[in-house]
Amino acid sequence: MAIAAILATILTAALTAFNAAAADPLAECNDSPNPATQIRGCTQYINEGKPDKHNLSIAYVNRAIAYSMLGKNGEALKDFSSAIEVDPNNPLAYYNRGNLYLDTGHHDLAINDFTCALAIDPMFSLAYYNRGLAYERLQKLHEAKADFAQVLALDPSHADAKEHLDRLRLIN
Repeated sequence: MAIAAILATILTAALTAFNAAAADPLAECNDSPNPATQIRGCTQYINEGKPDKHNLSIAYVNRAIAYSMLGKNGEALKDFSSAIEVDPNNPLAYYNRGNLYLDTGHHDLAINDFTCALAIDPMFSLAYYNRGLAYERLQKLHEAKADFAQVLALDPSHADAKEHLDRLRLIN
């Protein structure tokens, strides 16, 4: 009987902790691996009206990424744009919207967003890399090479940037 009472107490404590974590919209927004749960948490957090502009921007970015994972690119684009409107100094908002543009073939728009991210954070090697990809897809090979070289200057172990740069040097 004592063991059953102890197990019941442990189970109750675990369920209470689980329900508290599940009910925390910020935790769902930032940490959930499930896009639908992440969207729910971010939406609740955004609608609470409490966040400062940086955290609100992050919530929009997280929800946009979740929408994108579900193939809801229109909703994702709106949220990335909302994140930028709320906090125009958030390089992740520009970077991730640039990724959406890159993935959907809007290479010029992607380049613009990656450039904005780099204006805020000039050490953002992934923004250089993805901008290089966009330039390469537009056959702007000189610009692509410069971006891949910058990635390697910031992160010499970036194998994909090295591969792209080596290939571009062979053809141009």
